[in-house]
Amino acid sequence: MIKFKNINGDVFLAVGSIKRKSALNGEKSLTGTLFEGDDVLNKIDKGWSLEFDNEPYVVTYFERNDNDNTVEFDAIHKFFWDMNKDVLYFSWSGSHTAKAYLEQIFKDTGYQYALNFEPSAFEKENWGMKNKLSLFNDVIDSMGGEFEINGTLVSIFKNIGSDLSTIVRHGFNLSDMSLENDNTDFVTYGEGFGAYADQENQTGERLHVTYTSPLAKTFGKLHAEPIDDQRYTIKDNLLQVIKDKVDGSFAISIKLSLYDLKAAGYPYKMANVGDWLLAIDENLDFKQKIRIISVDDEFATDDTRISYTVTCGDVGVVQKYQQANASIG
Repeated sequence: MIKFKNINGDVFLAVGSIKRKSALNGEKSLTGTLFEGDDVLNKIDKGWSLEFDNEPYVVTYFERNDNDNTVEFDAIHKFFWDMNKDVLYFSWSGSHTAKAYLEQIFKDTGYQYALNFEPSAFEKENWGMKNKLSLFNDVIDSMGGEFEINGTLVSIFKNIGSDLSTIVRHGFNLSDMSLENDNTDFVTYGEGFGAYADQENQTGERLHVTYTSPLAKTFGKLHAEPIDDQRYTIKDNLLQVIKDKVDGSFAISIKLSLYDLKAAGYPYKMANVGDWLLAIDENLDFKQKIRIISVDDEFATDDTRISYTVTCGDVGVVQKYQQANASIG
C-alpha cells in the first residue's frame, strides 16, 4: 500500500506499481501507476504528496485514465520541490566560505546539511535573488562537491561512494555489456585564458594554457570552447580545468543488472550511487574504471522489487549527467 496525503495532510491509501530513480546528483524521483484506492484515484490533485521507502515525495504530474480507472503519476523528493519553491531575496558579492553560503540557503527551510569536507572559500558576484535549489546547485558546483539526501538531511561530500575492487568482466561475470558512446561534444584540444600580468593593462600578457588529448592523434585536433576567466591566477589550476573539460567530453555509459553486480562480487545488497568499478571487455578493447551514476529499480504492487538496473559511466558521462539533472523545471 502506498500512503498519499492531500494538501490538508489527510492520509489515503492506494495500490500500484512504482519505478524509482536514484542518481549521482542527489536525485530521487518516482513514476508510478495506481490501480486501487478510490480516494486517491478520484481525488488526487495539486499539492498531494506520498511516502515511499520512508522518504517523502511530492506529486508533480498525474493523469487519469478513465478506460481502466488508473492514475499515472510522477513525483520528486520533497527536498527538490521545497527548495525550488523557496527564494533568497537578497544578493551577495565577494568571497565567502561554503558554510556561509549554505547557511543562507538552508535557513528556515526545515532541512539540515552536513558538510563533510573543507572546501576553500570562493567568490560570487550578485549571488542570490534566485530559488534556493538553483543557488544550492551553484554552490555544490563551485565547491566541487556531491550530495545525497536522506529525509531532511543533506550530506555533502567531496565525492560520494567508494572506490571498490569489484571487477565486471564480459564473458566471466557479465553476460552482456553494451557501450553507449556520445560523441556530440567530443573534443581533443582546449585553451584557457586567465588573469592579466598587469591588471591595469587589459591588452597585455595574460595567463594562457593549452591542452591536447592523446586522442588527437587518432581523431585530429577538435577544439573546445575556450575558458576565459580572469579569476584564474595559477597556471596548474587553469590547466586542470581545461584538461578535465577535454578529457570529460567523450562519454561512455554501461547498463548492468543487480544480478551482474552480485555475480561480480559487489559487496553491498543494493548498489550505491557513486561507487567505482573496473569494467573489462576484451571484445570491445575496453578496460576502464567506471562509476555508478544512477540506479533504477521497480516495485510490484506488494512492494516487492522486481527489477534493478544500474547505469555506470566514465567521468565524462558523470559530468554530463550532473549538469543535465541539476535542477527541476
